[in-house]
Amino acid sequence: MERANEGLSQSGGSIQAGAMAVGRGATASNVSNTVCDALREGGRGPIADRLDELLRALRDHAAELPDPDGIQGSADTVVHELARDEPNKITILGILSGIRDTVGSVSGIAAAAGGLMTEVRNLL
Repeated sequence: MERANEGLSQSGGSIQAGAMAVGRGATASNVSNTVCDALREGGRGPIADRLDELLRALRDHAAELPDPDGIQGSADTVVHELARDEPNKITILGILSGIRDTVGSVSGIAAAAGGLMTEVRNLL
């Protein structure tokens, strides 16, 4: 008996998505877009721009990373911290420093993390 596919089936190629949900009751959201919009509305557009740049670089270079899930998880923590009414600058800078140090050989990500660090120092 053949079972109906209730998930995702892909043959070849790759999928890159900001948010994806598959299966019964699945949900997905792209918190980073909401956070970036709020940052821009709150006068912190340069932070939002650098955050977008970092997240895009992480997606584009995921295959080159030593621990893509761990690094993305760290970036997600930065997004959630920036969403707070009073983000903790030390937490954000510490995590970004760790990302930058971990991805040192992937210059696009290291540069994006460094750019976000600069904006956080200047605006928070």
